[in-house]
Amino acid sequence: MVIGITGSAGSGKTTVSSMLAALGARTLSADALVSEAYDSRDLRDTLVRRFGPQSLREDETVNRPWLSKVVFGDAKARRDLEAMVHPWVMDRIAAAITRYRGEADAPPVLAIEIPLLYEVGAEGMVDRVLVACAPPETCAERLRARGWSEERIRGVQASQIPIEEKIERADHVVDTSGDVDRTTRELETMWRTWTGGGYA
Repeated sequence: MVIGITGSAGSGKTTVSSMLAALGARTLSADALVSEAYDSRDLRDTLVRRFGPQSLREDETVNRPWLSKVVFGDAKARRDLEAMVHPWVMDRIAAAITRYRGEADAPPVLAIEIPLLYEVGAEGMVDRVLVACAPPETCAERLRARGWSEERIRGVQASQIPIEEKIERADHVVDTSGDVDRTTRELETMWRTWTGGGYA
């Protein structure tokens, strides 16, 4: 079974993914694949053509903090960046799913963390969607703790589908607002449903 994990920025998606890994799932992160995309020479060349030399640091790695400020303040710039990165990432997610489905001894669950799952229309790639949710202020506090500015927080939140809509569209919803034991129990219940009661 392929589970897509999504939610708002700061809602605990990575924590949920880690908990599922502990239960026996194979996990994959779209954000990690974005980092791999930025290592691509072709993509970096495209970034420079679109955004200028400031998009790279002196060591020629992508200047992600600078790029984030640019795209979250400019809707067209954000769409341009997404058009460069998203196809690369989604192709690799699709390939990973194909490999997983073809394995005779694959783990019972492949859990893929895709922050923009609904925004990019990826729900059709997975069997079920799990939304991690927490109150907006809790999410914002977590993002501040990561060093995010208020402007960046507002920009990211404005660029994503509201969490209420994601919850309505989801197959499963898990509360990540702070009680780790409760979140663990909720995921264990889901796991038993997905796997027929067993643990890996």
